[in-house]
Amino acid sequence: MNPRSNAATVAAEEPAEEILHLVAAIEGSRDFLVAQHDLTPANKVLSLHLHELVAYATKVETTASHVGALDMLRRGGVIAAIRQVCQHAEAMLELHYAAHVTSDSASSRYGVSARERLLSFPYIDHYFDLALAERDAAGVGPGRTIVFLGGGALPLSAVALVYLELLERMGLLDELRAILLLSGRSDRITALRTLLMTVPVCADPHGTKVRVVERSSTVCSRARAVVRALGLDPQISVHEGDAESFIDFGGCELVIVASMLEFKDRVVQSLSRASSLEPRARVILRGVEPDTLKELFYEPLTDPVLQRALRAGGLEYRDTVLPPLRSSRLNSIEVFAKA
Repeated sequence: MNPRSNAATVAAEEPAEEILHLVAAIEGSRDFLVAQHDLTPANKVLSLHLHELVAYATKVETTASHVGALDMLRRGGVIAAIRQVCQHAEAMLELHYAAHVTSDSASSRYGVSARERLLSFPYIDHYFDLALAERDAAGVGPGRTIVFLGGGALPLSAVALVYLELLERMGLLDELRAILLLSGRSDRITALRTLLMTVPVCADPHGTKVRVVERSSTVCSRARAVVRALGLDPQISVHEGDAESFIDFGGCELVIVASMLEFKDRVVQSLSRASSLEPRARVILRGVEPDTLKELFYEPLTDPVLQRALRAGGLEYRDTVLPPLRSSRLNSIEVFAKA
């Protein structure tokens, strides 16, 4: 698969042969992925394939042929099979980098060594791009409390939210925006890493607080170790528990629901009923634009059960934010307000 260009439009219908060609290409990707026994970053062939698949999914223009192919692939279970492998590989990647960040973290009193390791994460730009879009969409200012449901072993989103506030205080947020718009991915990541290394690593006890919720005790332990290694434990806390039963939303102005979190309908119902979540607090659901190749990685927010939960009340729709044209970001977001 070769990258072409990204757009959120559907072009005029193309010949059926193009649909069959796309179906065959994506089925071939499925066959390769499900045959992999090692889903860790040690499998370099797999890592390269996934990197190319991400590039293709974010750069290709969505046409009528893609919509037709996706419909066939969805009904045949191909998209679900690819998504399952991709998400498992993503979890393995996070576990790998969580261990990488915390190795020898004591070698630097202020965690600079750990920060350099964190910034070597291959999709670091995606996380900062998404966190910035969410912060802008929710209108969250400095010193606020954010709850992130489904943080994983490498709580990069929480880290990004803290760093965004620090960059804003340093007057560097516009520079970050410019960097994230760079067309060359290598240049973008290099510039981003250079910028983030200029941020003082000392946590601000009066700054943004992020409560990360994760159900696995093992994953929580890894995430806490990462936060400590980065010196951000005064601002980022990790809580063990199911997202749908979490109730500690006191003082929270924004809740973010991760893309890979299961049972989003239950989470929405819980948030709608949560008495500790103040009226007008913002809730962001991460997903992907439907009928695009980004569905290979995450579910769009079109599941009928989820939609029924959203229509049941408690959360009021505010906005949908798609990735900018030619962005390398997979995720789109939907913004709601607590009624």
